[in-house]
Amino acid sequence: MKKIKFFLAIMIIMSLFCTCTTNSNVGKFCKPLGNTPCPATRTIPILDELIDAAKRGDNAATMQMMMKGDVLMLDVTISYKILEEGNYWFGVEADGKKLYVANHMVKVE
Repeated sequence: MKKIKFFLAIMIIMSLFCTCTTNSNVGKFCKPLGNTPCPATRTIPILDELIDAAKRGDNAATMQMMMKGDVLMLDVTISYKILEEGNYWFGVEADGKKLYVANHMVKVE
């Protein structure tokens, strides 16, 4: 019985350690890919709209979102701290504001 309890305790500790140390980019820094500014939004629904417009190739919708101020561009020379992580996005800190960016548009450092 003691061996089973010891084995279960070790398994629980290992699973907690693995869960806490893998697949988490929160607290790390990211930078836009390449030399072109990276689009970021203030909310996740606007990020979804931006991604949908890009999938459709609707440049007019993208430009309209930029003109309204819904889409901002991240500077390629600055690293941004990752505050939050979702399935396809990162919440980053930029000039004291939280912005959302698609995770395929940045590289984690």
